[in-house]
Amino acid sequence: MTAHHDRVRAVLLVHGLEADQRCASGEGGDTVARLTARVTRVQARLDRVRSAATGIRSRDQRHEVDTGTDADAWMLAVYDAALADLCGALGLRQFLVDDTVCPEDERRRVELELLSSVMPLG
Repeated sequence: MTAHHDRVRAVLLVHGLEADQRCASGEGGDTVARLTARVTRVQARLDRVRSAATGIRSRDQRHEVDTGTDADAWMLAVYDAALADLCGALGLRQFLVDDTVCPEDERRRVELELLSSVMPLG
């Protein structure tokens, strides 16, 4: 679990540095729309990594994907970091970088909370 959280922290740090650089150059910060699009792109890439790892090929898969265990772990960390950024922008609490919380359970909880905050249930 700690290795996963270390990866998430590393991705968040890099993203924070890139965001600071964009702000310094006058490009502005990340909007909720940009963060949502980033989560969607990462999720699609993660799906491609998983489908390649299981041998399922989609018709529109254009790129070869590194399907090693480490590649999948990094993709999950990138996805969790993107979720953490989006939660921060929307003011939702998350524990995706908390070593005491199981990342899979927290990821599911955060996804459900994000979906229910966007689309009212019932």
